[in-house]
Amino acid sequence: MVEVRIHCRGGQGGVTAARIIGLAAVREGKHALAFPSFTVERRGAPVMAFLRVSENEILDRSFIYNPDYVLIFDPGLVTHPSVKVGVKESTFFLVNAKSPEEAEAVGAKRLVVVDALSIALEVLGVPIVNTAMCGAFAAASRLVGMEALTKAIREFLPAKVADRNVEAALKAYREVEAHGENG
Repeated sequence: MVEVRIHCRGGQGGVTAARIIGLAAVREGKHALAFPSFTVERRGAPVMAFLRVSENEILDRSFIYNPDYVLIFDPGLVTHPSVKVGVKESTFFLVNAKSPEEAEAVGAKRLVVVDALSIALEVLGVPIVNTAMCGAFAAASRLVGMEALTKAIREFLPAKVADRNVEAALKAYREVEAHGENG
């Protein structure tokens, strides 16, 4: 089983991202469980989302305490105490940041940086980085393929915004693929 923890702020689309990646995994014949962790937080407050993907049925519905992947949607959360809780030496970090230097405070040996905010603003015209981060995650993890991710985005999001979100995901996917790990 692969466990993913997403750290974001309310309104950045972290919960939607977990659901889209989970749907992509299901479309590839895997099992997935995506769920949020928030209560009455407002837009801009730190939020976590969780995703499990497995070849087998998933019965564990607890929070993710020892993630294989940590996605950070807001570079301001890199030093938030919750980000490092339970991480292993092998935990892979994907951070939305303009440069590796902006993300280095996370102290990860395995780190990929993507400027998802610039991609979202350019392609979508809004600072919602979720689909760009989905594309970057697909490239960095190989947990789901881009074809399944594209289908999941089109299935999950309204038709009027789906094409632009697929474009944002593809752009981030290509950016991460071109730079590789520690890029």
